[in-house]
Amino acid sequence: IAISSGACPDDLFHVDDEEGSRIVLINLWYVACFEDEIPEGRPLGVRMLGQEFAVWRTADGGVACVSNICVHRGGALARGGVK
Repeated sequence: IAISSGACPDDLFHVDDEEGSRIVLINLWYVACFEDEIPEGRPLGVRMLGQEFAVWRTADGGVACVSNICVHRGGALARGGVK
């Protein structure tokens, strides 16, 4: 695997999922979905880099993305709503 000279071991993440086994760079920008895929009033569940995320539109029209796991109950945030 060729990694740019600016990468360090903390930037590497091993992913093993249905797409296969690979090493990816983390702490960078990745495309989670297209803007028109985000539903109105509820989060969208997306999978990238072997992890689950919830993406939603904020009150001012921006986009937010967090881990899809509720730290309190372990549920999927993408199954909830946006107020």
